[in-house]
Amino acid sequence: MKKDVSLRVRHASVRLLGVVHGLEREGKRVREAFLSFEPDCCAVGIPEEDVETLRQCHGDENPDFDTTPERDIFFQQLATYGSVAVPPADLVAAMTLADERDVALEAIDLNDEEYASLFTDEMSLLGLMFNRWKNRRAEKKSFDAGSAEDFVLEWDGMFNATRSFRGIKRAQEKHMVDRLWGLAGRHSRILAVIPIERFDGVADGLGL
Repeated sequence: MKKDVSLRVRHASVRLLGVVHGLEREGKRVREAFLSFEPDCCAVGIPEEDVETLRQCHGDENPDFDTTPERDIFFQQLATYGSVAVPPADLVAAMTLADERDVALEAIDLNDEEYASLFTDEMSLLGLMFNRWKNRRAEKKSFDAGSAEDFVLEWDGMFNATRSFRGIKRAQEKHMVDRLWGLAGRHSRILAVIPIERFDGVADGLGL
């Protein structure tokens, strides 16, 4: 199921676009949404450090884009539903269009320091060990979701099954909501490119 809704936040028009990071065709969706909506701000649901990484990788025929073993397995599974692009085509499209049209590009997820602090506060040693055990089981699982979107939601549910990780994800969604609320006080039209697994939490937080 595609995630694409428009709403008012303060005095701004906000278009929330849920994307599957890594799926190549999502670049076209972002481009079409950007050109039709004509935002004066493009918010992306990634940490600010990742924006800099995107800029360094952009235009490089052999980009040195680090992933984790878990993420590599995710991309292997995702390839069942279409071509995979690393770095994600949706983020590259958002960055490229924002730069070309002199539109503000804002990262709205927790930055690395904030995430590390939250992880330390939320995660117990026992919780971390249990989550790693569940992750190893998930890595061996065969997924039969009917769409890429359903697969990502199922994957996210399995890899964030513990209470601690659910708390971290809720904190990420709240941070995105707070950032969008702040941006809505400075911009009139905001395109928010949100990972599909965080979309519902962000939409709910904005009162949709």
